[in-house]
Amino acid sequence: MMLETLEVEESLALPLARRVVKIDRVRPGLAGAIAGALGGVAMVFATDALMARGGAGHPFLDLMSGPFRGLEPPLAVGIAVGTFAVAGAFIGGTFANVTRRLKKLIPLVIWTALISAALWILVDAAFVAKVPWLATKLPFLPVLGGVEAFALVLSLHLPFRLRKAAVEMEDEEPEDA
Repeated sequence: MMLETLEVEESLALPLARRVVKIDRVRPGLAGAIAGALGGVAMVFATDALMARGGAGHPFLDLMSGPFRGLEPPLAVGIAVGTFAVAGAFIGGTFANVTRRLKKLIPLVIWTALISAALWILVDAAFVAKVPWLATKLPFLPVLGGVEAFALVLSLHLPFRLRKAAVEMEDEEPEDA
């Protein structure tokens, strides 16, 4: 037969299997910091929109830019939003490093939403106990909505960070024991 006379070259290494894996395109800390900065800005504007509820003005932006009243109003608002972006970048980078092994989007969104809500509850309770004048100015539900906007944007670091790649898997020679 023809098959018996066919010689197979040993130099041809054919992959025995391929496996699709997700690998990092960008380091988790960097991706989380970028998403966290965008999430911090989203948190500010979502909270402001929920606090205003169709009324005139920007109550959350006015509250957060209050310490910078000596400056021009647009500059004071910019500094306040920038402060939230920097804080969000720090939180996002840390969170992405902690959750770097979580590679599915839906569980990450759920985890981020739950942990963010729990942390806001703790921070609000601390404000009520230690800084009651600030707690009265920050309504719970609008800020919770802003925190969840931050959580949603933060969890989008995963599609930005990961990419799919095909990895060739070869059988290893079993070691004789």
